[in-house]
Amino acid sequence: MTKLSKNFKLEGIYPPAITTIGNKSYALTGNGKWTEIPNGVTVEELEKHWIKPDVYINKKEKNLENQEFIVKSSKGDKSYIVKVDNQNNFTCNCAGFGFRRKCRHITEIKNKK
Repeated sequence: MTKLSKNFKLEGIYPPAITTIGNKSYALTGNGKWTEIPNGVTVEELEKHWIKPDVYINKKEKNLENQEFIVKSSKGDKSYIVKVDNQNNFTCNCAGFGFRRKCRHITEIKNKK
């Protein structure tokens, strides 16, 4: 198994995938870039270097209805799911929303609109 350097970072909205064309291998993460990687690198190795975005919103999509967003906790150790229904009502699976019916995760999505 080929290892990547500790400094190697791979950013993107999707978990990494690998494609090989000819004798070259590339990592893909949905960011539109193909990053050349050494042959023999596994997807498991790539995942160790994958930087997930805090929040991803398709800027072209102005209507947030019927969408889900993943938002990291303030400490960055957990992720929460913010859902928007077809009536533009927001919910979050964090404890704060369960108690107060509002949270910073929803505010973050609304502010990135």
